[in-house]
Amino acid sequence: MVHRKYIGLSLGVAALLAASVLPSSANQIDQIQTPATGNELELLVTGDDNMLSIEQIHDSNGGLNQINLEIVGNANGGFGQDWNQPLQSMESVGLQPGTIIQEGHENLIDLQILGSSNLFAAIQRGSGNTLSGTITGSGNQVASVQLGTGNSFAFSQTGNGNSIAVFQKSW
Repeated sequence: MVHRKYIGLSLGVAALLAASVLPSSANQIDQIQTPATGNELELLVTGDDNMLSIEQIHDSNGGLNQINLEIVGNANGGFGQDWNQPLQSMESVGLQPGTIIQEGHENLIDLQILGSSNLFAAIQRGSGNTLSGTITGSGNQVASVQLGTGNSFAFSQTGNGNSIAVFQKSW
C-alpha cells in the first residue's frame, strides 16, 4: 500500500490534501487530532500490515505540533503488540509499540522506517521537543519519551534486532 496523508493544514479543518491507495493487506493507522488546529501530520506508508495509533493534542499555545512519518516495509509500528526484551519496561511509562503521542505545542517528530517488523513509539509532552531518526533493517525497536521543554533526540539505527530506549525530562 502507498498511503499519503496530510492532515491539519488548513484553518482548523482536518484536510486530506493528497491520497493514493493501492491494494494492501491490513495497514491500520488510527489518528486523532485535538483541536482541529495546531497539529500537522504527514504520512507516507508503503507496505502491508503496518499498525499505528497517532494522537496529537495542541494546547492552544505556540506553533504547530508536527509529525512526518515515512514507512517502507511490512509489519512496522507494532500497535497492539508487546515490546521485546530489553524494552519491556517501556510499558510501565505508558509507551506501547506503534503509539505516537504529542501533547503541547511546537513538538516535532520526523521518522523514516525502512524495513520490516520494526517496533517504535514516542511520547512528547510539553513544547519544543524534537525526535528525528531512521530505522533501516528488521526486528528493531525504538522507544522515546520526551517530557518538558526543548528535549532533542536524533538517531540512526541500522541492522537487525537492535534496541534504543530514551527518556528525557526537562522543565
